[in-house]
Amino acid sequence: MQPEVATINDLFVNYFTGKDFENNYGVQVTSLSNLNSLVTVKLSFLKNHIYCCGELTCHFKADFAQIRKRAKNLGVTLAQNLTIKFDVIIEDGALFTLGDSAQVSKGFKYTESFCENMHET
Repeated sequence: MQPEVATINDLFVNYFTGKDFENNYGVQVTSLSNLNSLVTVKLSFLKNHIYCCGELTCHFKADFAQIRKRAKNLGVTLAQNLTIKFDVIIEDGALFTLGDSAQVSKGFKYTESFCENMHET
């Protein structure tokens, strides 16, 4: 893994294991574009772990200024028009809360991207 990719990987691992998260996630930055404008992250909701849901927007808030600041503090400058692409894997056997019980997932994958300044003209 390239040094900048490893650094950004640590940033996202720390994000998903911070004080706001009680669950375990599999987190791996799989690529960082040459201009540091696209970060691709593989995020797994793990078998036998309980989550509120499998919706990425519930688990990740795209605060680009904060992400850029954290990256800079780690020595990596990210582009101004940053895109973060998540390849989300819901593992077979991940558990999601449903009322007072947990529902077992069959497992599936999806991709979701967060684009900075997407709505500006």
